[in-house]
Amino acid sequence: MPAYDPVRNGGTLYVAGDNGQIFALDPATGADRWPPVAVGFVYGNMALAGGLIVVSSGGSLVMLDSAGCASPVASTSPPAAAAATTTGIAVAISPRSP
Repeated sequence: MPAYDPVRNGGTLYVAGDNGQIFALDPATGADRWPPVAVGFVYGNMALAGGLIVVSSGGSLVMLDSAGCASPVASTSPPAAAAATTTGIAVAISPRSP
């Protein structure tokens, strides 16, 4: 499922391709905002929050800088003892400086 950021560069559409890449497109022209980024096959919806694009890929959460990047800024896999879930709900917590 694509995600749309109306603020970034006057509007940016983020799309997961069937080739395991994320594309950032100008919605008016279809032109690439930045080169495609390989993240693996994406399952479910993308989320936009705090300048990040968050996707589920192969059992991991992958985070990209929505301003453009050549590779994911973070990727995390659940602990081996974690229970499997099919709810599609992910919670990410970012520590804040005091």
